[in-house]
This record gives sequence, structure tokens and C-alpha cells, in this order.
Amino acid sequence: MCSAFKKTLLADDMGLGKTIQAISTIHVNKAWPCLFVVPPSVLYNWVKEIKEAVGIDAFIATNKTIDQAVGEQAVVITYNTAEAMHVHADKFNSIVVDESHNVKDKNTKRYRAILNLAMGKEFRLLLSGTPILNRTLELIPQLTILGYLNEETSAVFKREYCQKTTNINALQRMNTKLRNMCMVKRNKADVDIQLPQVTRTIIEADINNRKEYNLILQG
Repeated sequence: MCSAFKKTLLADDMGLGKTIQAISTIHVNKAWPCLFVVPPSVLYNWVKEIKEAVGIDAFIATNKTIDQAVGEQAVVITYNTAEAMHVHADKFNSIVVDESHNVKDKNTKRYRAILNLAMGKEFRLLLSGTPILNRTLELIPQLTILGYLNEETSAVFKREYCQKTTNINALQRMNTKLRNMCMVKRNKADVDIQLPQVTRTIIEADINNRKEYNLILQG
């Protein structure tokens, strides 16, 4: 559970439970109501996980139903609803942003919308197994949302860690600094003995193009 920092970049490998860690952190610290910003593909999974973990029925808000979200303990939205939700930003004590590498560009409406929603929140959790997709520069927007960087300190961070001439020693210093300040990152090898055995389940499903499927199997 990533409760070491109130403003956390949770960058564990895929499969290590970032979702349940985030929900548990909010619950243990009594940081409800919480706004969850997630990709559309995992919207209903977050609703399911919140219910199973803490027994709260999360409300899915869209651009048309944001007013109905007021008063709910857990509200789940996609990035596309983030800008509209700003009118109710002060109704939430915490925010969780899943796949936070989606806000790696400061020049996008998406980034500005998430930044506005996060402002003033005591608990801000950003989740991404790949917070850096291409360049260390992509960390700056995420660290700004968390509240660790501003315009002045962003320039310092960029100068020290985001240049073409940045060497491995500088990157190692950055990694150590982030881990001490706000980042939780574990690889599967780090916690392998704590993980349950993999369970594989075969679920048979009928298909409506059996003839074409059989032709493919025949080569």
C-alpha cells in the first residue's frame, strides 16, 4: 500500500496491484470523497475494484451527469470528462489518476484539466507502470500535478535530468531523489515471493463465424 507519501507516483510493474493499493490508501487515510480519472478501457474495472475492496458503489460521471456526482464518495471519470468536472473539483478530498503517462505533455488540455482537478488535494496518486515512455522530460507534468514542481523548479529539473548530455550518474541521482520524495516503484522480481501463484482459467465462448474459423484452422 503506497501510504508513504500523500502525493505519490506509483510506478510498480504491471500486475503488482496499483489499483488496489490506490483504493486502499484513500480508504485507510479516510480521504473520501475521491475522484478517479481513468482510461475508458478500465472504467468498469475500477468500479468493480472499489466495490470489492472497500464496499463503496462508485458513480460513473460523464459530461452530462457531473452534477449528479456531487455527494458521492467515489466518482470515476475518463480523461475526456476531466475538464467538465472542474466545476466540482472542490467537492473531492483526493484524486487518483490511472495511466498518468497520458498527461506527459504540458501543452494539452488534458494536462491542464488534471492539474486543475488536483490543485489543493491533500492526497494525489498518479499510477503508471511506464511514467517515462520516451524522455525524462515527461516526468515534469506528472510531478507538477503532484505538487513537487513549479515553473522555477521545473527548469532546474529539466536542466539537471532532461538534456541530451545527461549521463547515467545523473539519472541514478534522479531515481534516488524521486524514490525518497514521492515515487514507489517495484519490479516483479522485488516482490516475487509475496505474489500468489498464477491461476489460469479456460473460459469457452461460442462464436458466430464458426465456418470461417474452421477454415483458418485448416490452414
